[in-house]
Amino acid sequence: MIERTYPFNVLEPYTREHATELVRCINRFTSSCHYLRGTQHINGRSLLGVLTIMTCGGERLTIRIEGHDEKAAFQAIEELLLKTK
Repeated sequence: MIERTYPFNVLEPYTREHATELVRCINRFTSSCHYLRGTQHINGRSLLGVLTIMTCGGERLTIRIEGHDEKAAFQAIEELLLKTK
């Protein structure tokens, strides 16, 4: 399992297109992906869930990826997050 916490502003600017890119990215892999913010635990494969994360409380976003291709999946997600900054 790989887990890393970021300041929530890593998702800014946050748009529907950005959420769609995050979901498409993780769906290329078999590992499970979850986003944690405040008290919310959201499936990274769910577009509605990823869109909902913007309304959750908390100043930090934790990304948790687990599975046999977790390293590649995490690298892809992290590159996507850093690219949009």
